[in-house]
Amino acid sequence: MHTSVRCTSLRFTAILVALVGALAFSAAAANAQQITVGTDVNTNSKNNAGGAFVMRPQFEPTISINQKNPLNIVAYSITFAPATNTDNGLYKAVSNDGGKTWTSSLFANGGGGIPGGFADPTSASDGFGDQFVAYMDTRANTNVVLAESTDGGQTYNQVGTFTGVSGTGNDQPTVVTGPGPTKTSSSVWLTWRNSSNQIVASGAMISGAGAANVGNFTKPVAMLDPSGNAFTQGINYGDIAVGPGGSVAVTYQNNLASKNTTNSNVYVNASTAIDYVKQSASFGNAVIATSNGLSGSYSLSAVLNKDSTNNDQGADAEAGLAWDHSGGASNGNLYLVYTVATALPGQPNQTQVRYLTSKDGGQTWVNSRAISAAVSGSSFEPRIAVDQTTGNLASSWYDTRADATFATTQFFADLSLNGGTSFGNDFLVS
Repeated sequence: MHTSVRCTSLRFTAILVALVGALAFSAAAANAQQITVGTDVNTNSKNNAGGAFVMRPQFEPTISINQKNPLNIVAYSITFAPATNTDNGLYKAVSNDGGKTWTSSLFANGGGGIPGGFADPTSASDGFGDQFVAYMDTRANTNVVLAESTDGGQTYNQVGTFTGVSGTGNDQPTVVTGPGPTKTSSSVWLTWRNSSNQIVASGAMISGAGAANVGNFTKPVAMLDPSGNAFTQGINYGDIAVGPGGSVAVTYQNNLASKNTTNSNVYVNASTAIDYVKQSASFGNAVIATSNGLSGSYSLSAVLNKDSTNNDQGADAEAGLAWDHSGGASNGNLYLVYTVATALPGQPNQTQVRYLTSKDGGQTWVNSRAISAAVSGSSFEPRIAVDQTTGNLASSWYDTRADATFATTQFFADLSLNGGTSFGNDFLVS
């Protein structure tokens, strides 16, 4: 994510987490559209009692539900001191009752045995109950740090630091977990853009709980273009997913500097070999899943289109992956969600969230369909996830359908119970 959304829950005092039973609902209830959305919960326990986070901006949130203990949820975000806009660590909030109550604190702020954090937090949990978080460690974006907690987000150990190549300019890390090479193992993988403007990935096998059971990481490997060459144009805004048998897929887009176009290629590279013992991995050449994603700086009224140093920013395709390894009827389906423009030039604020499905590990992509039912307005910044116990599919996004000026966002979601063949009626979360 690289946008600043005009949304109170992201720009001001707290992250508001709407706890939706999106993946734990019954099929009958979903088919009848009897989906219940809980009230927003403020994760900032200090918001009404004074303390470090009152009126401190918090944005780019990430949240992780403990796969072993779903009552344990950890949320993170960027947080700045409003007067100085300087590095102050990251925001963290922990719930041990399924999101009803939260305890918040500064995190990665120079203590606790892990490097200080600045930006781009991303999180995931594994089946052993580990909570992983990755982030950029300085304003200069020098390193990607990966840390792990075995006590539900109370304390952390550093697992690794990644750069790909030396120098500054690393950006946009994403951490995920999934199956490992054996039935009793799992794996953790990261992707990020390195300082050579290449999308790279690195992963390790997990044999049990704790940092000591995270193996050596594979050497970061750069994704190649469709011809098997290094990319010579800018690429970024990636995502990563782990599928059946520990296979890995990485997605990202081009046309980063183009403004207000919808002709960006969204690429996918799938792993061809992973050897954790030799710390090596290889990926096939990029496949173009779609050629009509939003460019890297697409202007929307709901997005702040200049950053603090007056550089252009905006919405982008924001491609996301989810890979079904549930063992059910949709096992092996790989899903890709992305954003497109639906209006002609001169008619801004008309964007749509769409998705594609691959049944061959990312080599071919079919059935581009809309998820958002909005007929007008901006739908953007989508995410997608699979419930690995049922194979049910969920997606969420920001949406401006309720505002005639397309400036104020709401948060919507939708569900698929049939392996992505179709989605139901989308519903308001917050």
